[in-house]
Amino acid sequence: MRRLVALGILTAVFVGTAAATPAAACDCGGVTPPPGETVEVLGERAIMSLTEGVQQLDILFDLKSTTASTGLIIPTPTPATVTAGERERFDRLESAMLPRASYYDDWWGFDTAFRNPANESATAPQVLDRVRIGDVVAVTLAASDAAGLTLWLIENEYALPDGSNALFAPYIADGWSFVAVKLDAERQLSGTIDPIRLSFPTETMVFPLRLSAQSVDPVSLRLYVLAEGRVDVTRAKAPGSAVNAAQRTIWAGELDATVDEVAPYLTVTDLLFEDPEGQITDDLSVVPAVANDDIIPTVDVARPVTLLGVPFGSLVVGWVLLGALLVGGIIIGRTRTR
Repeated sequence: MRRLVALGILTAVFVGTAAATPAAACDCGGVTPPPGETVEVLGERAIMSLTEGVQQLDILFDLKSTTASTGLIIPTPTPATVTAGERERFDRLESAMLPRASYYDDWWGFDTAFRNPANESATAPQVLDRVRIGDVVAVTLAASDAAGLTLWLIENEYALPDGSNALFAPYIADGWSFVAVKLDAERQLSGTIDPIRLSFPTETMVFPLRLSAQSVDPVSLRLYVLAEGRVDVTRAKAPGSAVNAAQRTIWAGELDATVDEVAPYLTVTDLLFEDPEGQITDDLSVVPAVANDDIIPTVDVARPVTLLGVPFGSLVVGWVLLGALLVGGIIIGRTRTR
């Protein structure tokens, strides 16, 4: 597949500025605000693309919070560059998913009228880049061991959920880098946060998911994939194998070229991990789908068939009745003349 783009809920670890009991779990693995504060992710979307060996990831958050500071950690196969994203791109994709009209002819006018449609020996990670975009501060890190990464995050006021050290280790063993993102505003972090964009070289596109294994509540994920054709969501290290989750493709079809320039076909897949610790053992990837049929929701819309503003079916019935009356009148008239 020449070009492949995935749009979905980014998997990451949300962290606060001090150790705390996690708040309500979210798709990204667990929110940990400062003591006595709460951070709830009301919505989270991400656009990932792979073009000429560079993966691009746009992230958009909808938050409800009583604090002005929290953060997240995003693992990437290679060091990432962080820049501003484009919120309008998300809007265009959402609009493209609205149900399309399915017209049918209404000859009678009835539907038209009535139907309503830990402190151990550790090596500190290397800071490769640091940028600030609005309320977001992002630091790109190259880590050689999980203990050093964990200690750096704690020293920089990231409150990590229990078990993060063990979850970082496989990414480090695979040579991945990390982006430590801190949302730090002068006001409470509520509403839609301006998107950020991560770009990094990679041969194959993956969707980081393993950090969500620490969630104590079910993890739901909606993954939007833009590609040359329909795709399936699969395990990253075993392409083609089934994801250990409730999985359903809810939308698949071609998009208008004005929606997004990267690829013409959109596939939307919903996943639900009811037991994150037991079910989430790998990141996600996408492969060409076995099925190639479209799945596009439609809304039935009556298309009135009229003549001079009158439903044509009613006119036909009227003409038939009028003709019957005329024929009946002629027959009666002839009978009386006899």
